[in-house]
Amino acid sequence: MKNVNSPQFDIYHRINNTSVPYQDNMCLHEMLEYQTKLRPDKKAICYKEQFLTYSKLDLFANAIANVLLSKNIAIEDYVIVYLDRRLELIPSIFGILKSGGVYVPVTSSTPKNRILSIVEDTQAKVIITSTSLVDNLPICECKVILVDDIFKNLDTLDQSQPKIKVNSKNLAYAIFTSGTSGKPKGVLIEHHSVFNRIGWMQKKYPIDSDDVLIQKTPISFDVSIWELFWWTFTGARLILLENEYEKDPLKLIECINKEKVSVVHFVPSMLNTFLMYLNNSNSNQISKFKFVKWLFCSGEELYSRSVSDFYKVCNQYNFNTTVINLYGPTEATIDVTYHTCSRDFDAPIPIGKPIDNTEIFIVNSNNEILPSNIEGELVICGVNVSRGYLNRPEITKERFISFKKLDGETVMAYKTGDYALIDSGGEIIFKGRIDGQIKLRGNRIELADIESVLIKFKGIGECACVLKDKDKESAHIIAFIKTNEIIDNNELNNFLSHSLPSYMIPSKYVAIEHFPLSANGKLDRNKLLIDNTQIQNKEVELISASNYERVLQKIWGQLFSKPKISPVINFFELGGNSLLLVQTSLLIRKELDIDIDVITLMQYPTIRLLAEHMLSIQ
Repeated sequence: MKNVNSPQFDIYHRINNTSVPYQDNMCLHEMLEYQTKLRPDKKAICYKEQFLTYSKLDLFANAIANVLLSKNIAIEDYVIVYLDRRLELIPSIFGILKSGGVYVPVTSSTPKNRILSIVEDTQAKVIITSTSLVDNLPICECKVILVDDIFKNLDTLDQSQPKIKVNSKNLAYAIFTSGTSGKPKGVLIEHHSVFNRIGWMQKKYPIDSDDVLIQKTPISFDVSIWELFWWTFTGARLILLENEYEKDPLKLIECINKEKVSVVHFVPSMLNTFLMYLNNSNSNQISKFKFVKWLFCSGEELYSRSVSDFYKVCNQYNFNTTVINLYGPTEATIDVTYHTCSRDFDAPIPIGKPIDNTEIFIVNSNNEILPSNIEGELVICGVNVSRGYLNRPEITKERFISFKKLDGETVMAYKTGDYALIDSGGEIIFKGRIDGQIKLRGNRIELADIESVLIKFKGIGECACVLKDKDKESAHIIAFIKTNEIIDNNELNNFLSHSLPSYMIPSKYVAIEHFPLSANGKLDRNKLLIDNTQIQNKEVELISASNYERVLQKIWGQLFSKPKISPVINFFELGGNSLLLVQTSLLIRKELDIDIDVITLMQYPTIRLLAEHMLSIQ
């Protein structure tokens, strides 16, 4: 039996001394109501040229809440928000909370089968959506509320504050993450946990009523939570970035400059793309980033090269921006550790130390606490830990455990599945994953989730998925399959798209006769990437109708490492992604001296279509 009171465990007493008072008796919508009383006529949210003041936003949210109550929504009933970024998004979320409901975010890119799975899990009574999206919904028994209709008829609706008394220990939201069973699993988060997380953020990296935040993360990811609510803690202003603009550095930096945005979040891979854009821009473009004081990174491992490159730009143009590395799973309310990256840092970048009211431990396979500098599984305790998974008692019991701390107290803790260690200075260093979960451009993916859908396709006997080029911008998923039939890639992609979001669909399919096993008889995913033959597709003969096509074929050939690319094949079918779109834009500017932004590239996704468009604008 280890003596946990020995000096080698002192590191935990130092880093886990995080207990502080926080607003554990308030609900998120009450912060909006509080700020409305203080500054009713101040602009609260803006989208394109539209805006709502605090008072109008609060009244709009009241109207939505009262409509929900008329549909018999009760405390902790689930309400699905099927919306992308638009002015009505924020009052919809606050309206759900005011009614006592639990907000369940779903974006328009979510496949219908996945939406049906969420409806089934939550037993949602209502879906809030817009006129433009309603026809994309699957057939289900949920009542549908069209939020744009409410906005048009606002003056005729009851805008009084609902009399529902919501408790801070009630659920605020449920976010669905990738699951090994092929069905997404809902993570349940209470109001007070979000208060602790954002309250810590406000104390450590303060903003005030003059600050401007930008909401650019898809609402189905938990990073969006602090973007959606932090501004209400100080009476600041929120900018809703136009849809798809988060993929385009030019559009993003123009918005940051126009609105004087002071707080921004980047997934590290997107930060690299943004840096690529900055390094290929003139000083006038780069100077538009000058208003940003806090740049938060999370969702993937942050590498020292990215931080170093960013601070070089800051030093050159006298920016005072600070980079902060955040870490945390959805199951523990967004983030649980932080590290402020100094300009004279050492590599690697740590995930840091615990936030307020949070304790971190590194344990072995028996859940015994390990001393510093020994690698093990990272375990989280504290008020940020969620209730568990909706309707998943087995996996909840497996991941949310009864845990004995150093002082002998037994608490509920979340086992992250992440390898980490605590160094001698008390910094937590991320070391990778224990299981088949990956992060791809900030998206959390269970490879088993993809495999469970893939195996249902006709002719596939066995399958396994692997992330290739993990630490590069070209990272992509490869699916290895065992089959005796000829597989049509387009047909297979179409099949997968009914159940999986686009970021989970493999970029390549590889035929394999035998799956390699490790010494203990388990699948060896690393060996899959060695010496296997890609399924052959029929190549379309190249037809270069213009000089633009020839140059674009050269550019795409560089990006995808292919000598010949058909002018009619889709960029995304080749494995294209938002990072490669930015590189394409930069290479087009370099080779042809034509500015083609990322949004335009998405609108013209083949060489031929893009060449024809470029010809038309010259």
